[in-house]
Amino acid sequence: MNLTAIAEELRATLSDYLALLEYGSRARGTYSANSDFDLIVVTESRHTPFRFHTKQVDLNITSLQSLEFLHRRMLINEEAPWDGIFASIRIIHCIDFRVEALIQSIRESFSSPTERSGAAVDGLRFSLARVIEDMVGIRDAQELRLLAGQAVHVYLFSWVMLQGGRWSGLREAWRRFRANDGIRSRQLGLVPTYTEWERAVATLRPLESWLFANFGGAWRNEVLSLAGGFERADGDESIPLTAEQTTAINILCSRASDPRH
Repeated sequence: MNLTAIAEELRATLSDYLALLEYGSRARGTYSANSDFDLIVVTESRHTPFRFHTKQVDLNITSLQSLEFLHRRMLINEEAPWDGIFASIRIIHCIDFRVEALIQSIRESFSSPTERSGAAVDGLRFSLARVIEDMVGIRDAQELRLLAGQAVHVYLFSWVMLQGGRWSGLREAWRRFRANDGIRSRQLGLVPTYTEWERAVATLRPLESWLFANFGGAWRNEVLSLAGGFERADGDESIPLTAEQTTAINILCSRASDPRH
């Protein structure tokens, strides 16, 4: 797919076009012949972020304001709705310095460690201990799988934070954890497959102890007083795409499905 040519076509179609970005395996350089294209079209006008997925392309169209908001969420380590979007983002085409500045800021954010205060470590420890405790005594297999999946998610989030990293989605965290520790990642990956809560908890407890071994603070069953807040979106209003933006989406989707492009 000729992304530069598509970007020029989008610029001619969208009066508020600002940039075409790429993320995912192709941006990281780890793609295979069957990998899709993960793309973001950045526009000026505000609207509800739109996502369209096929085998060939994962297409997002969003305003600069929405992208900036996602970046702010990343800085406070609140999970972004687009899994892994910031871990490997790069510019394909851009006509606005604000987008360039934002991408540079994102790169700097990922290269700088996050704060690991005592309260933050205690919060992670409490969250993981609580979800593991919730699994105790569960006999329903479906409920146990749901809680086990949640435990894995919380575990990986805690691992990323304790490493001083930035949360960029579950898939990216799992990829990094597997590369870092093959044995423990295999143990953690088995947790959602167990049908007895005893096995799941018995696997998680040593992993939990290992994760927090180098950090002090409160331990399980202690009451923690956690304070602080997160920045939230300004309301839940839905702002539809314009006719131009809809046309741009159709262009990208048609190009992605055409092997000549």
